[in-house]
Amino acid sequence: MIDPEDEELQALPPDTAEPIEVYTALAVRHGLIRLGDKLDDDMIELMADLVGLCANVGDGYGDPSGANAGDHIRAVLRPF
Repeated sequence: MIDPEDEELQALPPDTAEPIEVYTALAVRHGLIRLGDKLDDDMIELMADLVGLCANVGDGYGDPSGANAGDHIRAVLRPF
């Protein structure tokens, strides 16, 4: 785990960040990679699959126009 005093490692990218930036920050925060390292393709796929599972839950929450939370989650956090 990371040093709780290290603010650079604690901070997550803003909501406007690209999904890979968010995934990378989470991996650093949890000690899976070091700051400055890149995620490998397997880790990216794992995180994208988790986003998909979360989005599937969100599919049940929406409005009559067809928009739903799942679509929003996918739009913000799916890298492909």
